[in-house]
Amino acid sequence: MVKVGGNEYLISWTDNIEDPMNIYLVYDDTYNPGNEATWSEIETAVEGSTYSWTIPANTELRGRLQDVVTDENREEKDHEQSTFEYC
Repeated sequence: MVKVGGNEYLISWTDNIEDPMNIYLVYDDTYNPGNEATWSEIETAVEGSTYSWTIPANTELRGRLQDVVTDENREEKDHEQSTFEYC
């Protein structure tokens, strides 16, 4: 695991609906669109098409990660096709 707290990561998506978006972080090896228990909330009710995520202090990340953007009903609207990796 790598401590990454305090680093910023820009998340962007195609803003094809008017409603606010919710953003989640998922580990690549456990990602399952139908199993939201594996999703970690980053932010909710985000307006626009980008979000600058400041990773909380003392956060440790492992492996390959992806971000998922949903509408308020948690219907997936955008899914980071490339993953980023922390080892």
